[in-house]
Parts: sequence; structure tokens; C-alpha cells
Amino acid sequence: MGRVWAGFVAVLLLVALPSVADAGDLALSGNARWVVLASRPDVDTAIGVARYHRWQFPSVRVVRAANGWFAVVAGPENATDPRALRQRLTRAGGLPSDFIFSRGDSYVEQVWTPPRPPAGPSAKYDGKRDSVLRVGTLSVMLSSVRGKDGDRHPVAVGREDGQLAFALSLDQSTRGTDDDSNSDFAEVAAVRLDPISPRLSLVVSSFWGGAHCCTVTKIATQDARTGRWLVADGETLDSGGYAFEDLDGDGTYELLNGDNSFLYAFGPYASSNPPAQIHWVRAGRLEDVTRHANFAGYQRQRLAGMEHTASLDPERWHDNNFLGGWVAQSILVGRGEAAWARMLQLYDRNAEWPYEECTVALPLAKCPDARKRKTDFPTALRRHLNEAGYPTPWLGPLAVAPPAVTVPAGPARYEFAAAAFESQPVNERIRLQVLLTATGHQVAVPNVDFSKRLFETVVRFQSQSGLSVTGVIDEGQAATLMSSATPLLRTWGFRAAAHPYRGHPIWVPFGLGLREERTGSGVTWTDPAKRATLSYIATPSALEDGYRTALERFARDGTRVNYKVLRPDFFAISASGTDGLDWYMRFHRDGAGTLGFFLAWKSAEADLHMERVAVLVSGSLAASMSGAPFTAPIAVAPPSAVAVATPLQPVVPTPPAVAPRQPDPKPHTASSGTGFFISRAGHLLTNAHVVQDCATIEVNGPNGLVAARLVAQDRTNDLALLKAEITPVKIAALRTGVRLGEAVAVFGYPLSGMLSTSGNFTLGNVTALTGLADDSRYFQISAPVQPGNSGGPLVDASGNLIGVVSAKLNALKVMVATNGDIPQNVNFAIKGSLAGAFLESNGVAYTIGTDTTALPPADLAEHAKGLSVFVACR
Repeated sequence: MGRVWAGFVAVLLLVALPSVADAGDLALSGNARWVVLASRPDVDTAIGVARYHRWQFPSVRVVRAANGWFAVVAGPENATDPRALRQRLTRAGGLPSDFIFSRGDSYVEQVWTPPRPPAGPSAKYDGKRDSVLRVGTLSVMLSSVRGKDGDRHPVAVGREDGQLAFALSLDQSTRGTDDDSNSDFAEVAAVRLDPISPRLSLVVSSFWGGAHCCTVTKIATQDARTGRWLVADGETLDSGGYAFEDLDGDGTYELLNGDNSFLYAFGPYASSNPPAQIHWVRAGRLEDVTRHANFAGYQRQRLAGMEHTASLDPERWHDNNFLGGWVAQSILVGRGEAAWARMLQLYDRNAEWPYEECTVALPLAKCPDARKRKTDFPTALRRHLNEAGYPTPWLGPLAVAPPAVTVPAGPARYEFAAAAFESQPVNERIRLQVLLTATGHQVAVPNVDFSKRLFETVVRFQSQSGLSVTGVIDEGQAATLMSSATPLLRTWGFRAAAHPYRGHPIWVPFGLGLREERTGSGVTWTDPAKRATLSYIATPSALEDGYRTALERFARDGTRVNYKVLRPDFFAISASGTDGLDWYMRFHRDGAGTLGFFLAWKSAEADLHMERVAVLVSGSLAASMSGAPFTAPIAVAPPSAVAVATPLQPVVPTPPAVAPRQPDPKPHTASSGTGFFISRAGHLLTNAHVVQDCATIEVNGPNGLVAARLVAQDRTNDLALLKAEITPVKIAALRTGVRLGEAVAVFGYPLSGMLSTSGNFTLGNVTALTGLADDSRYFQISAPVQPGNSGGPLVDASGNLIGVVSAKLNALKVMVATNGDIPQNVNFAIKGSLAGAFLESNGVAYTIGTDTTALPPADLAEHAKGLSVFVACR
């Protein structure tokens, strides 16, 4: 099972990601001084603060200091009279009260500067004289035409070599015949948006006036395969419309805006705080990539910027309009549950803004007035979040049932089926397709859209099952599907699990008894019976290279490719080997590299229907990478111990249910790891994967195991905050500014039940300042670690905490991939700066490490052990 995998991964891991370049000398001389607006331990938090202050200081930047922290600086300014300069800046307003001046002696690297806008050619149309933009052999003319009501609206016509390339009309933007405005009526700009298009895209926009609204946008892009020009409709947005920024450094611009559904939802426009939305253009289509892994850093920056504005004006924490957008933005970075809990403590219960909800399953914007009712802010916010695509799974399902579907008599009609399907909540649409997949009727990846293929699938299911053929699955038929799917869903036991370094959860069939193994590139789950293996990995290889490599490897091994597809953002391959193994892999473009999974299973294990598992895992990854909605794994109750009725005959044949195991008479530890104290109040840090899906968490106290509760977690960065009712003897003191080659030590409780129950202590060095593929969140260390060390402290020679142990490279798999070379002690730890930012974001104060005296190894071991605890997940 590992032969094809090893060759595939070996090639994918050969390419390294680019690193950040030094910025030169940042130390000033004479009276020149930097205006230091903030200092943060986390780079994204610092960039978020810097983005906010761009309106005051267009040249604001983020620099790294020698201690590892990141300073937000503006200027330099002439500080001949520092007091007068401070007074002038303070009078201008909008600055933190504790800003300082610095000569920059300790600044070692510039890590962020304001991005430059697109520099392509553009032209403006004033509504009076036609305007022409020429881009190579293409000319685009802006003019206007009269509509039926006599008003004018802008049009753009593109011609190349005298032939019509495209024509588009901005019908929403109009001017009356007597409008003599001097403002621009429309604009066209050439921008690199589609990475595979041979030409720049043409962005045509028009602002039709008003205090806040609106700009309408259309985008023309030449298709790389056909040469045709395709026109995509942008969203109608407030103010100036889209901003353009190359967020992931691939040479193409993303389109940025605030989610306009939050405008006026919880307060007036002036105090609105919409969460960030991100789109890109691929194959001429405008795609929502708000939740794409490439842009997780930007979303964290936006959240940091929001929270910085509230630090400047603390009253914003009690403004419901601000809180609504802040909770939504927190959901985008995986902190929704904690933000919701904080919102409930802070929101204004006496706000005068009218909050409403719809008493039927319709969005508020489409709800009849007679069906609206007054409600409180949390209820209105919760409903808006779910309708706008910001899930709140910790709150459970919404109470309002979906509307009843009325199906006309007669043969199945596509248009009625489509309307009925689209009237259902998004989760229900996905859920129905999951059931169709589990029962073998659907082979396509579930998504939110209704298609001819899905219509044919439903009709075929109804026909084969002897049901009324309408194309619409009603409540009774859905129950029949659920009954048929239950045995397999119970066997598979899907739960969501995120990639340990990149986030992005996928469905994993833990019901097969999978054992988890962390690797330098991700995580592998293996069935103890060797029936199936699922690996979820991040690679630095380009998408096209990975696709080609996989096909070449399959060809050399005589593996038959059943299905293959390469799209601009992903590839998928299904294959059958001569060694009795079937394969499915799906990888998505992730910055300069890829993120994806491959699933291998024994062909003989037909009763497991792993080909259906592959479709569902694939659908969950596609949604996770694109930010599209996807339902949570369907929970299936265990079979009843006593049969109370004869079950209905299933509509389609299903494999027998797996017999339930007898309960273990002793408490079962599903997993274990290490944690360490960070506060005198009993707060502990560990890895998020150590406590994932735990029913109970326990840590070893002075008199045995003590219950601990999960306070917060950041699965993207693999950190978790616990709280135990223990007064620790020692707490960790955090230090940054770690240097390459420093001596380090690790303490933990590896291989529980095999090695010493008193813990293990190992020594080593910092061997790299970045992790796999130059991931700047990690150190690479040589101190030996084993399963169970996860979450333990990484300390320097003086006992200061500098990181959190996270993963080790799988030596066996690399040996196979490199024809016999066995890497020794290649392990990774999350940097202390990330841990500090995580603690700050959850309101936990921590101690700064200042000790510089090296401890003897025995004393260092005693110190590290005093910080650490065994963590049991049950």
C-alpha cells in the first residue's frame, strides 16, 4: 500500500517554498524615528494592526525585532522635538495611547509593507465622451446606451483585430437624461486575475452614486483553451466595490470586499463591521474562496484589525453592529464558539435597532412581512450567520422547519425538482446527496447546486425503489434513504478531522478503527486490519506536477486509471492496481503547493464500499478548500441491544451492520499526550490533536488524575488551552528570539503504557527555524520525540519555554521514498510566538522568560518535569 504513495510523496516534497527576504538596515540615525504603533508576538496580528492604520500612514510596515516580536511602525518622522511630534500625532486621532518613538536598533527584518494596487492600464468614462482602453491588440470602448425608461447605462465593447471579442452592459447603473454630473460614470482596468488565461482580465465597473451605494462590476476574461472571452458578473457592492490584492503571492490578484449582508443588519451603515469576503477568477468564473487555505492568514489579519479598532474604542465591544461582524470573522478563523460566548456577555440588550426573524424557512430578505417577528440580537445574529454561510454547529440546528414541498402531478419535471431542491436549507441539500452516495445511487461529489445529473440520480432512485417518480425527495423518501444508509454510515463512523498544519477539516471514517500517525507533511490514518489507509498531506509541489507524477507512477506500476480530472484548482484520480488495491486521490492548489488526500483500500473488501467513502471524503475536502457549505458528518446511533420491531425491508441492498463491541470494563484511553502549565490559575497548553473529540480530559495532579476542561482550541495551529483545578508548582515562562543551533530540551510522556510513567527527557538543538516546506510557524528540532510527546514543552538551556512539541517526520515512509535514506530525529515544534498569541487571544496572561543562565541537564530535566503533565483523552 505504501509503494505508490512513497514515490508520489517523494516528488511532491522535493520543492521548497520561498522564504522571506531581509529588508536591509532598519536602524535610523540623527533625529529620524519610527512611530511604533504596536508590538505583537504573532505576525498576522501585527499585519492586521498595520492594515488598519494604512488610512493614516500609507507607508506603515511590520518589522521583526531581535526578540522575535513584530513591531508595527510608521514613518520615519523627524523627532527633533519629540513632545511636539507626539502632540501633533495625538491631535490627528486614531492612534493607540501608548505609541512610542524608536530608532530601530533592534529591528532585523521587514516582513510586510502595504501591497501595491494593480498597475495595469485603465480608462475612465465621464458619461459624455466615449473612452477607449487599448491592451495589446485588444481595444475596449466605454460608452452608454439608453434603456426603455430613457435613462442611460454604461456599456463596454471589446474588439480584437476588428472582430467583436465581448460586449457587456452595466444595467443597474443609470443616469437620467438631464444628469450633468462631472463624476466618472464607468471605468475599465486591465488586471491579472486568472493564472491560466493568456491575457489580462478587463474589470468594468460603475458607481451609480448615493451616500453608501453602489458599485456594479463585470469581468471579461479570455479562456485559455478556447480563446473565447467570458464575462462574469461581480457582486453589487457598497462604496467603491472590490479591492484587489495578491494575497497568496502567485502573481494574480484576488478580489476583496466586506460581506454586504451585514450592512444594516444589526445597526446603521456608519458603524457596520462586515467580515471579509474573497473571490478569485478561474476559467472565466468568479469563485468565492473566502475560506480557502491560502487566505487563512489574511482572515486572521482582518480579525486582528477588528479587535484593534475595539482596543482604540472599547465601546465598540458593546455595539451589536460591531459584534455581529466580529463573531462572523471569528468563525472564519475557527474561533466562532469562543467569540459567541464572549458576545453573549457584551452585547447591548437595550439597542433600539429592530431585530427580526422569519417564522418560516426563508431568508429574512425574502420573508413576507406577515411572517416576520421581533426577536433579540443573539437570535437575529444566529439566524443571519446560518443564512449567510457562517455555521454555528455548537448551537445545534435552527428551530424553524423547511417549507413543505408541493409537487405537481404528472411525470417528473426538472424545473419543479430544482425549485424544490433549492428551497431546502443548504445542510439538507448536502445531507440528501450524502444519503444517495452512501446507498450507491450517487457517484458525484455532493454540493449545493441542483444539476441534470442529480435530477437523473433522484429519478433513478425513485424508479428502482418503486416510489413515485417526481424528481423530488420528500420527507418520507428521505427517511427511507436514511434507513438504508444507516448500516454503512454506522460502519464508517465519519468524524471531521483537520490537517495538523493547514487546518481544513475533512471527513474521516473513524468507525473503521483507524489509528492516527502524525507525519512531517500531515497525518495518516490506518485500519489495523490493513483494509484501508487514508493520508491527508500538504506538499510544496505544484498542482500540475503532482498530477503528472501520480499518473507516471501509476503507469510504471501497471495501475489502471479509471478516472482522472485536472482543473485549475484541483486534480482527482481514481485507479485500480494489479496488487489488489484501489486508489482515490484528490489534491487542491494551496498557495505554491498542494493540500489533499489519497485513500487506498483492498479491492476484496467490497462490503465496506470504500469507493463511496472516497466520494464523501472528496466532497468534504472540496468544500473545505473552497469555503463552500458542507454538512457535518451524519451521526448514527448505535443499534439497539434489543430488537423491538421488525425493521423495514431496505429499498436497496446494504451490507450487514457491524456487530457492536462489548463494553470495555476498564476506562479506555483513546489517546494521550503531554501538556504544561502556563498560569498559576491552572491553565495548560497542549496540542489540539491531543484533545480532539475527547469525551473527558484528565491530567495527572499531585494525588492522581484530575479532570480538565477544554477552554479554547486553534486547530489550524494545533494548539489547545485547558483548565484544571490544580495550583501548579511551576509555570512556563515564554521566550522568543530563538536562534538556529540553540540547545533545547523536550519533556513528555511518550508511548503511554510502554515507556516510563514518570516521563522522558531528551536533549537536542534547533536545526531549522522553519518547519516542513519552510512553514514559519514551526521549528525543526533534533531532540528525540515519540508519540505522546505531542503538546509537551520545548525549552531552551535556561528552562524558558520556546515552543510546543507537535510532530515528527515519519522515517519509514521517507526511507521508502528516498531509496533507503533514513532521517534521524527530524521533529517539529510550534513556535512560542504562536503560543503567546493564542494565549493573548483567549485572555490568558503569561510570564515572559528572562533567564539566561544555562542549567545543568539534571536541573533542566527537573524544571521541565515540574511544568509538565500527562494528558489523557477518553
